[in-house]
Amino acid sequence: MNEGRLLPPVIIVVALCLMLQNINVGMVGEGILAVKKFSPSDDAYVSSLNPDANYGNVEYIGIKTGWELPMDLWYSYIKFNLESIPPGSVVSSATMRLYVYKPPTDYRKMECWLVSKDWKEGKITWNNKPPGTERVTATQVPPNPDWISIDVTSSVKKFTSKDDAGYAPNYGWMLNDSDILTPTQYCIYSRDAIFAGQELWPYLEVSYYPPHLELDVPSSPIQAGEWVKMTVYRKTYNGEPITRGNLKVKLSSTSPRGKFALTPGGTGITELTIPDGSDHKDFYYSDKEVGECKISVWTDQYSPYGSDEESVSVNPGPLDHFEFDPIPPQIVATPFTITITAYDAFGNVKTDYTGTNSLSDTTGTIEPKMTGAFVNGKWTGDVMIKKVAKNVKITTRGAGKTGESNAFDVKAGPPVKLTIEPSEFEMNAGETYSYLSITLRDANGFETISTSTILVSLFTTSPEGEFRDYETGEKITKISIPAGSSSVKVDYYDNKGGTWTLRASATGLTPGTATVTVIADTTPPETTIRVGLPKHVVGTTIYVSSSTSFSLYATDDFSGVKETKYRIDGKEWKNYMEEFNLSGYYDGVHEIEYYSVDNAGNREAIKNLEVFLDNTPPSVGEASPTGSLVQKQKLVSFTVSVEDPGSGIKEVELILDGVSRGLMTKSGDKYVKTISLDEGDHSWSIEAVDNLGNSKTKEYYLTLIVDEVPPTISGLSVPSAPAWGEPVSISCMVSDDKSGVKNVTLYYSTSGGVSWSSISMKPIGNKYFATIPSQQPFTKVQCYIEAFDNVENISQTDMFEYTVSLPMWMYLVVALALIVVAAAFLLKRRGGRKPEPSPPPEAPEPKPEEAPPSAWQYPEEIPYKPQEPVLPKLDYSTDIYKGIKEIKIFPEEEKKEAEEQPPEEAAWEEAPSEKEEKPSIFEEEQYQQVEEEDLEP
Repeated sequence: MNEGRLLPPVIIVVALCLMLQNINVGMVGEGILAVKKFSPSDDAYVSSLNPDANYGNVEYIGIKTGWELPMDLWYSYIKFNLESIPPGSVVSSATMRLYVYKPPTDYRKMECWLVSKDWKEGKITWNNKPPGTERVTATQVPPNPDWISIDVTSSVKKFTSKDDAGYAPNYGWMLNDSDILTPTQYCIYSRDAIFAGQELWPYLEVSYYPPHLELDVPSSPIQAGEWVKMTVYRKTYNGEPITRGNLKVKLSSTSPRGKFALTPGGTGITELTIPDGSDHKDFYYSDKEVGECKISVWTDQYSPYGSDEESVSVNPGPLDHFEFDPIPPQIVATPFTITITAYDAFGNVKTDYTGTNSLSDTTGTIEPKMTGAFVNGKWTGDVMIKKVAKNVKITTRGAGKTGESNAFDVKAGPPVKLTIEPSEFEMNAGETYSYLSITLRDANGFETISTSTILVSLFTTSPEGEFRDYETGEKITKISIPAGSSSVKVDYYDNKGGTWTLRASATGLTPGTATVTVIADTTPPETTIRVGLPKHVVGTTIYVSSSTSFSLYATDDFSGVKETKYRIDGKEWKNYMEEFNLSGYYDGVHEIEYYSVDNAGNREAIKNLEVFLDNTPPSVGEASPTGSLVQKQKLVSFTVSVEDPGSGIKEVELILDGVSRGLMTKSGDKYVKTISLDEGDHSWSIEAVDNLGNSKTKEYYLTLIVDEVPPTISGLSVPSAPAWGEPVSISCMVSDDKSGVKNVTLYYSTSGGVSWSSISMKPIGNKYFATIPSQQPFTKVQCYIEAFDNVENISQTDMFEYTVSLPMWMYLVVALALIVVAAAFLLKRRGGRKPEPSPPPEAPEPKPEEAPPSAWQYPEEIPYKPQEPVLPKLDYSTDIYKGIKEIKIFPEEEKKEAEEQPPEEAAWEEAPSEKEEKPSIFEEEQYQQVEEEDLEP
């Protein structure tokens, strides 16, 4: 047989189908002993000679030892899936059975080991095999083909331990020979031995006592709707807690209204999980059904696994309400039986309720007002309602809770008598009393109906009294009450004062009577007039229009009003039937007269009302602006004169370009409103309305021109230097394209702008002219021009100026005068003064000797000294100036000079004599300078 050859797929499928587990369950004492037979989930052997080879799909597993070369050791691995055995199972025995079809040559001892980690049949090799960790047992292998048994009870107990402390993971076992030095080889059928038959495959047989569930429920009854805690435990056969693994537990109750949840009032569940590490799980139960129910817990995660069932008693919940048994229609004042039951909120009869309840009904007439004591949650008794009514309901109250019956009718008994209501009343003579009710009543006086029509006869003791039909007002002496009805209405009329008896009778019924007191009427009616709209009241004057309605209202507290009459402006009387107006009458004052008469013949005194009829609309007078309007801004003030000699002006509305711009405001005797408009053409109208709604509309047209640009000033003409004595003419051109030029003004100042004079410029042709009067020579004149247009826009030129000069002839005169004066002065000077001798030359003063200069030295530093500026000074002592003074152009200076000039003789006396020592040149210059200064004016 080729050990490395793969089996055909068909053979593998057949082998998988044959892998069945046999389970036997039997009773041992009070427990359940379960016996399960398992086929391997994985089996293979490994070879040291072929360390990377896998032998997981061959028909055998084997063991081989010895040191022959080439050395080859075989170990076998086998594993069973034990997940169907629940944690906490009490394992009685676990035996692994192997069939050795190729035995050793002599007896050998085979060891069985737990391994350290998991492995897979199709992947295990010598190089990746898990090592053994703990020897489980050793079994003798005979030298002939036969079954061998290996006791692995201790291992299976660890695989199915109840807690983590005793647990070991199920990685299967490793098989090897105990003596690896002595050569041997033997083979065992594997789970892949298809042709050998399944009966020779390895198997594991486990006998164990499965765990069970225990349910803990309240020992005392619970209330309906109450949530109570319950606990499910998982325990071993011996009653020890199991804490390893997650266990899904099913929950059920025999009550159709029972509910499980993990928290009180939580979402309903039918399954919970006891988590790994815990031996129990709490849950909550609520039941709305009163009685006894069974609570069951079980699991289908393992089989077998013990379940549990407990009984729970459910009592009614707290009292919630009362309910009545249905009540059919009843006869008034006749006893009938009712039943009231107490219930909790879940519809369970509150059998433990023994209280007494109050009773009431919608008529307020039920008897008795209290029930007796409830028995087993119910009360049954007789009650009576003493009033006829529909949709009657009875209400009961007890222990703070209420209940209400269905709606039912309480009917009256058969009719036995008639009544007239009201049985006593008063009325005024001549009026109709409306209405009297003739009613059928039963023996208890309750209103009732008849199954057939009843004919009623009517009678009064008054000689002038009579019954009248309620609908038509006609006189009657009989009236019928239709079948199914309980009453009929009639009116009564009487014109005779006094107290009278009325009677209604029918065959087989007791008659009904009433007493009437008729009061005689001596008081006339009272009529008032009401003026409708439109109307306007000013003081005592009432203004009305032709559409104003007038209404007359007459009252009479006794016999009633018979008729009302009116007339206008003293014309014939008319019967008042409906409101009227003054249509067709002229404007002005009109008088309306009116009066009324009652049924007893009492006539009211004539009353009157004066009104002023105004149908004329207001008159519209002068309005502005119209036509072209030129102004500086867009705000336009609309003004109109409106008058109304009648009711007066109520409002004046301004409508601009077809759109209402609101009401105008009264200002004096006119109405005004200011609106911002765009430039251009506009239509506007006013609608004047008086206080009666009469209106007048008048339309106007307007072209708005907005001038925001000032006039333009150009072409300014100004002389540059006018001569003294000549008037100065100034001209310019001024234009304004929209509103036009209003005025142009020239302003000038000869005081440097301290004060200003103005001249209105006159238009000549296309220019404006003004003349400034002649000014003194050398006068500086400052000017500017200001122009206004017709909407007060202003423009102004920049400041300009000129200086008045001397005329040319004056310059010539001055020049000739200067020449003459200069010549005369020179001649006079030469003839009246001796020439002065020149001074002798002075001997030069000896200079001190200076040390001979050195070959070279730094130049001496000259300190800087700031110099005062020397301004030229006019010498008034010159002959030219004196000559000018002699011309006497300035008389005031001539006079001053004459006063200050010393006599000529004194001047000569002050001159130095020839005998005196003459000064040096420098001294002479100083002297002359002093002399010139003395000549200054």
